[in-house]
Amino acid sequence: MGRIILFISIVLVIEGLVIAIAINRMTVLNNIQAEYASSAEWLGKELANKLVDDARKTYSDLFEKTGAVDASMRIVNPRHKRATTTPGIEGLGKPLLPIAKELLETFWATMFHSILRLKMVLMWAPYLGPLLICAIIDGLNTREAKKHSYGYSSSNWYHMALYALLLLIIGLPAYLFIPLPMPTWTAPAWYIAATMGLTLLFSNLQKMY
Repeated sequence: MGRIILFISIVLVIEGLVIAIAINRMTVLNNIQAEYASSAEWLGKELANKLVDDARKTYSDLFEKTGAVDASMRIVNPRHKRATTTPGIEGLGKPLLPIAKELLETFWATMFHSILRLKMVLMWAPYLGPLLICAIIDGLNTREAKKHSYGYSSSNWYHMALYALLLLIIGLPAYLFIPLPMPTWTAPAWYIAATMGLTLLFSNLQKMY
């Protein structure tokens, strides 16, 4: 379990770095603003503010209070610079510091954005999460009914549902980092799609030997 969590964390950090290289900080901030406006319209301003505050707290606990943000920014923006009058290799990297600083700021803004989206997904879990269990039970009951009525379990539907569920699982981390403003209904739509996929998968479960 620990290795799985470590692997997921590494993948998420890599995705954040890729996004930081591909876009700039203002794009991330504009996406956050657009999604906040959409959430306030669909869910109400109070709930939208609560999601943002919760995301800020989690971001602070993970990255700010641990010193990760401050340590990374000190690398590209030293607080104390040693004065020198002779040219040397110390100044060779100075032109790159503004670029590195922009990349880091984009990276940390992206990490906050991903946390905010994750909070949105988790917010729907108590309401739509039980549907996943119901889908499995319903699918198994449908399969049992087919067995007793000599019904046919479609191998094609089974594999289509399996691939669709794999895409949904892979798509969740992608949703957290995609550099485009996503509509508020994306998170609940993920649960609905997963529910349909699980029902189709288990109702067409193939005979195991």
